[in-house]
Amino acid sequence: MDLCTLTSLADTGHSRKVSEISGLVAGFMGYSRDESELIGKAALYHDVGKSRVPREFLDKAGPLTEQEYETVKQHARLGGEMILGLIRILCAAYMMAVNHHERLDGSGAASRLRKYPCGSVLSPPLMFSTRSCQKGRTRRRFPCPMCCHS
Repeated sequence: MDLCTLTSLADTGHSRKVSEISGLVAGFMGYSRDESELIGKAALYHDVGKSRVPREFLDKAGPLTEQEYETVKQHARLGGEMILGLIRILCAAYMMAVNHHERLDGSGAASRLRKYPCGSVLSPPLMFSTRSCQKGRTRRRFPCPMCCHS
């Protein structure tokens, strides 16, 4: 699951209203402007777990059976798991962004965090992409199968 997918799942009229109202309520409760904005943005995702609940339960006109209700209640846990999965990806993305100039021998990184090798994993793909896809600055040494500049 990526952030765009998660956001598209969360971006419903209900979730937008809850998001806006949550930010306002946080302000009235004394939270700072930054905290209120964060609370409002986070509230947008409160129902993403409903994407993992059978649609027929969510759209059912009559009352839910006890089993259906128990299933629908799981959306909070499921949403939390989806968000935690994304947080894990974003933490790795953060480490790669900070350390992507790290070399395999540990040199070259601005932070020189040798215990986080994810930056060095990017070194070969970055070198390949840079050398095969750059236009204008250098001649491409390899054809690039991932772009139209082969």
